[in-house]
Amino acid sequence: MNWSRLADTSWTDAHNKHWLCAMIVAKRTIYTCKIPLAEQSQLRGAWEMYAFIRAQRPQDARRLRKRYEYRRFYELYRLWRLHEFSADECIEHLEFDGGIAGMVGQVEDVHGAPEWERRGQYIYKTVDKFVHVAYGAPEWFCDWAFDTKELFERHGIK
Repeated sequence: MNWSRLADTSWTDAHNKHWLCAMIVAKRTIYTCKIPLAEQSQLRGAWEMYAFIRAQRPQDARRLRKRYEYRRFYELYRLWRLHEFSADECIEHLEFDGGIAGMVGQVEDVHGAPEWERRGQYIYKTVDKFVHVAYGAPEWFCDWAFDTKELFERHGIK
């Protein structure tokens, strides 16, 4: 059987066949011309996440695979590699009512840093850029950036 051709046709067919393509790309470790490399790695990650859930809860895994697209599984896989949670938690996160971004936020809130800290880190990085590269900025602005950076550092946010 020509697995590359089957993967190519599955990729261009309906959404349901994307999972078939994910299985072929993951199990046969093939590279096809029609699918960009980034999406092939997403398909592999989605299939690995599905296989992990299926090993412990097969009926739930099949139900979720039919309900959600592979990108949702891939994003969960990416976070699962960082935080290593159980299959039951994976199912809870997949069934989150929000979109993919909402699911990612939920996982980060539960297993990673809370939202306020993540946003604080973003603000700190932005202010840090102003401290180091503020050519032509007024003095009050540079003072504000420096004071804000010190405040963040004093409270442990970097």
